[in-house]
Amino acid sequence: MNCLTLINRPRLTDLFCRLTAIDSPSYHEDEMCAALKARLTDLGLAVDEDDAGRHYNVSYGNLLAYLPGHDADGGSRLSALPPLLFCCHMDTVVPAVGKKAVIHEDGTITSDGTTVLGADDVSGIVSVLEALTVIK
Repeated sequence: MNCLTLINRPRLTDLFCRLTAIDSPSYHEDEMCAALKARLTDLGLAVDEDDAGRHYNVSYGNLLAYLPGHDADGGSRLSALPPLLFCCHMDTVVPAVGKKAVIHEDGTITSDGTTVLGADDVSGIVSVLEALTVIK
């Protein structure tokens, strides 16, 4: 089976639209951080948050999520595989408050024209979350 057949396009599109609707201009990513922490935890990942926010006088930090590998017997195999890192950012350039995604008939998604869409970097975030969903 081709791995692309495992990707659920409606689920991916729905998550993209829900996350782009979250206001997350730089230094105001609290709600995005909480949403991502909840989603990663729901997927069974261990989620840590560093104290980077303290340096910028914000109430959140960088999220670090880990998905441990397991062998066929359920034992950990973390030491047998090299780590793989996916990195995304949570902020969006302005104007980023009140974003509304519009899905067009041809499947393209744009903003409603009053704000940015916020696809940078929500597209990266949903790609990683969809991959983790498929893996799980």
